[in-house]
Amino acid sequence: MMAKMGFTGGGLGKQAEDGGGGQGRTEPIKVSVKENRGGVGLDSDKKRHLQDEAEARAAKAPKMDPLEYRERASKENEEARLESQLHGAQRVIEGLEGAPASTFGRVLKSIPVVYRGLVRAREDEERKVRLRHKLEQSLGYLPIVGDDETDDDDKMAMGLKETSYVAEVDDEDLDEDEELDAFKALGAAQRLGKAVEYLRREHHYCLWCKMAYPEERMEGCPGPAEADHD
Repeated sequence: MMAKMGFTGGGLGKQAEDGGGGQGRTEPIKVSVKENRGGVGLDSDKKRHLQDEAEARAAKAPKMDPLEYRERASKENEEARLESQLHGAQRVIEGLEGAPASTFGRVLKSIPVVYRGLVRAREDEERKVRLRHKLEQSLGYLPIVGDDETDDDDKMAMGLKETSYVAEVDDEDLDEDEELDAFKALGAAQRLGKAVEYLRREHHYCLWCKMAYPEERMEGCPGPAEADHD
């Protein structure tokens, strides 16, 4: 019926007389509905402006050589590895000489500087918990004793949980410690070296062998450096 009415298939629009130029449009024109009050062409201007800004920021960004980037990433990874080893060494030292019976009430600054930062960080955190607990009490809120939702920090602040280490700390002790500040200013490798040397001198313990030796000469240990144990 459509053919009898003169309908022919194909694209819309007039065909070229020589048969060239394609078949014309075969899909309907898509309608883009504006959802804001911007005038015609405003969105295009915004997109162009944002693109120009992005290109300008990219042009101003410092160009980094791939080799330089790899070297920097390698240094950062090595620094993080050394920091992790230092933390482990500090935990070992604390475990060897930080028994609650011998350290209860011990002044923070009397703790050897090689692991004093570990204790101080914990004391800082516990002090924040105690202050938070006091604030909650002043506001009339108190976690229910024995409640499963009461975390370990709250239990410790309420005296329901004992800490593994107790040091005598006052505000001045936490705020000023030039010796600890000087130790922290050293590189991770230097701080780790001091911790390793302290373990060997005071406890005849090798961090790399992961064992304590009965005598000062530590017979059987390859040496004080990590590379000695490869």
